[in-house]
Amino acid sequence: MNENLQFDQGEQRVTQGMPDAEVAADVRRALLLKLQFQTHPIQVDVRDGVVTLRGSVESAELRQEAAQLAVMASGVRDLVNLIDITGERA
Repeated sequence: MNENLQFDQGEQRVTQGMPDAEVAADVRRALLLKLQFQTHPIQVDVRDGVVTLRGSVESAELRQEAAQLAVMASGVRDLVNLIDITGERA
């Protein structure tokens, strides 16, 4: 049996210890597919499957959406959301 195999019953997906670079690429791709995150670049770092998001967005909703997109990517074991909320700009 593969010790790196994980099963998350909540989302019904199976992950086999993906390399951090591959996890980071998947998270970046998910973020870039959303127009909002093309204008608000988010830095993605991954270590042992733990994703850290950094950057700035204009609302709490965008911050939450970035987190939701990140945790849906394959290979993500945990999330640290360090995205700042800058508020609306005049």
